[in-house]
Amino acid sequence: YSELEKKLEKLKKEMSKTQNEKKETLQYKNQLDTEISIVEEQIENLNRHSTELNSQIKANEALLTKKEAEISENDELFKSRLRAMYVSGETSIWEVIFGSKSFSDFLMNTEYMKRLAESDQKLMQKLNLDKKTIVEAKENVEKAKIKLDANKQTLSVKKASLNTKYKESQRLLNTLTKEENSLKNEQIKINEEMEKIDEEIRQMPAIAEPVALGAVLSNLKGCYFFCKGTNKRMRDLARWPMDNGSIIRILDDC
Repeated sequence: YSELEKKLEKLKKEMSKTQNEKKETLQYKNQLDTEISIVEEQIENLNRHSTELNSQIKANEALLTKKEAEISENDELFKSRLRAMYVSGETSIWEVIFGSKSFSDFLMNTEYMKRLAESDQKLMQKLNLDKKTIVEAKENVEKAKIKLDANKQTLSVKKASLNTKYKESQRLLNTLTKEENSLKNEQIKINEEMEKIDEEIRQMPAIAEPVALGAVLSNLKGCYFFCKGTNKRMRDLARWPMDNGSIIRILDDC
């Protein structure tokens, strides 16, 4: 009986340890679940931002294509005008001189040609500046996209690591649950064995008539005591307990 009590006590300690580990593992698993949700939300935000950046990149590419077409078109017009002026050469100059009706008309024609050249130059400068601005904007967006993709990769690696830990914690939790159930079943078996022994002891015939104690011992009713015989040695008790002592039961009506 004492061996069963020792086993039961040992099982209780193991059960307490297992339940504490299970509780800690469940808390760790829930923490991982929270971290995974946060990382997934961060990845989702990055995906939305990535979509926006891709749209910006396409828009900038379209603007750049349009601006390059404008530059090319105006550049061709500018070159055509220069070629025409070069081919006409002195004729154009003489036309300005002799085609003018007066000196003031001559000055106006000369000023017109000057302003036309300046206008062409300013237009080309503006187009080139616009192109430069668009190129810079496109490069900045592409740099932001590269950085965003790197962050996504980092978060994806972190999520994979958390998922691995989560699965490990779930496996450990399953193992601890099985161990807990096994310990419970073993405890039930030991309790049943102890109950069986108790019942056998209760059914044992008394070796003497009941003796009144002369006092009410309600806290001791139903308890058993082993009393060794007078002058009996402990080694004899260890070898033959029932030959060198007796079991005393306190009745329920004491």
